[in-house]
Amino acid sequence: MSGAGENRDLPASHSICCSGATQSSSTDDKDYAAAGRADLDRKRHRIENQTPEQTQADRARHRQINQTLEQIEAHRVRQLRINQTPEQAEADRAVLSPKNADVDFINNKVIDRFPGEMQTYTSADSVLDQRAAALYPTEFLNALNLSGIPPHELKLKLNCPIMLMRNLNALGGLCNGTRMICRGFRSHVIEAEIISGSHIGQRVFLPRISLTTTDTDLPFQLRRRQFPIRVCFAMTINKSQT
Repeated sequence: MSGAGENRDLPASHSICCSGATQSSSTDDKDYAAAGRADLDRKRHRIENQTPEQTQADRARHRQINQTLEQIEAHRVRQLRINQTPEQAEADRAVLSPKNADVDFINNKVIDRFPGEMQTYTSADSVLDQRAAALYPTEFLNALNLSGIPPHELKLKLNCPIMLMRNLNALGGLCNGTRMICRGFRSHVIEAEIISGSHIGQRVFLPRISLTTTDTDLPFQLRRRQFPIRVCFAMTINKSQT
């Protein structure tokens, strides 16, 4: 006869076996957590312990970038005085750099100087492996800025140039690397105008999607729900060839 009474009559050896399985699972989770923490500690140590030469080189590169941006801004003003609209001025050129870090630095500088009111969209971040979810707080996930996915805080302005980071509709011209101009902001979509490829001038609506990292340097997979775009006043040399 099945029921609670039958469970009370189970042999003691059976209950010991179950207890051992639970203990083993708990040990595995602890080992997994310890490995994740150790990997993060190594990455933090590498970032925080840059040599003075590396820090000085970064500062010199940023000074050079700032000088270049001043020259670009002066050229942009001259072009606008001639016959170009702001959209044409941005569509006809972009700063190229071999490093993602420099591209991000330039884009952040220029979007701050770009005329108009800033619109900021924040992402929803999570870890795919639920066992590791407790190890990585939301604040830590939000701070990650990784190649191939949009930032947690996506800062845009009307008429600023953007680049699509995923294939959404190849037949409609929405491919990875397509350049566009922001035309309108809604709660759940962004209105944009294509300025590259074979669909120049077409208006489109861009939705939020879930993107997953493929960065093997991380001890986990990040899932970020965000608009699949980045500001593209500047881009990497590799991206400009797509």
